[in-house]
Amino acid sequence: MVWTTEEKKEYNKFYYETNRDNIIKKGCQVLICEVCKRKISFNGYNRHLRTKLCVNTSLKNKMIKQRLDASLPDKLEAS
Repeated sequence: MVWTTEEKKEYNKFYYETNRDNIIKKGCQVLICEVCKRKISFNGYNRHLRTKLCVNTSLKNKMIKQRLDASLPDKLEAS
C-alpha cells in the first residue's frame, strides 16, 4: 500500500493522538548508559552516546582493559 503525503500525515496524527501517553512514558524512561554508567532518558540516549563525556569514558575504559589484559599473563606466571 502506497500512501500519499497527506494520508501519511493523517495517519501519524491519529497514531500520536491515540498513543500519546505511551510515547511520552517511553521517552521519559531512565536508562543507564552501558558505556559510561550514567543515567539518561530514553529520548536522549543516542545523542548521549556521541557526547564527549561518553566517548572519552569509553576510550578510557578500553585503555584500562587493554592494560589489565596485558598484565594478566604476568600475574598468572608468577603464581
